[in-house]
Formats: sequence, structure tokens, C-alpha cells
Amino acid sequence: MFDGQKIRKLRSEQNLSLKDLSDKSGVSVSMISQIERRNTDPTLTTLYKLCKGLDVSISTLLGADEQALQLVRKNDRKSVNFPQSHSKY
Repeated sequence: MFDGQKIRKLRSEQNLSLKDLSDKSGVSVSMISQIERRNTDPTLTTLYKLCKGLDVSISTLLGADEQALQLVRKNDRKSVNFPQSHSKY
């Protein structure tokens, strides 16, 4: 489920009311409220509109925290072999 708190946080930081964001984005006040309260998940089109209204990139809303990202190079990946099978994962 999408974390609507990110939208609420960005909206609050910019001192925007629900109505202000609605006017800037073209998304209804009730839809923004439902997304922020996690009652519904926005479509990509709705997210795009909200990003335009908040003047942020879509990756800002969809991206994970920097600390949560982990990169594992191909040679560093662990593999699992099953002894009675030729499968390798």
C-alpha cells in the first residue's frame, strides 16, 4: 500500500491546504484526503498530478528511504544449489 503520509508531509512543509493542493494538481480534495489517510491507493496518473502540484519528482513519492536500498553485485550474490537437482538459484 502507498504511504500517503509522504504526501501529507510534503503538503505540510509547503504550507498547502488540501484545497490548495487540489487546485494545483487537479485531484479532488476527497481523493487527496483518502490517499493521505491510506484509505485508497492512488493510480499512477493521480500520483503524477500530485507530484506536479507539489513540485516534486514521482521518485520522491515512490522511492524508498536511502538507507533501505542495497546494491548486490552479480559476483557478490549468494547462490543456492540443490544436490539432487541441476537447478541453481
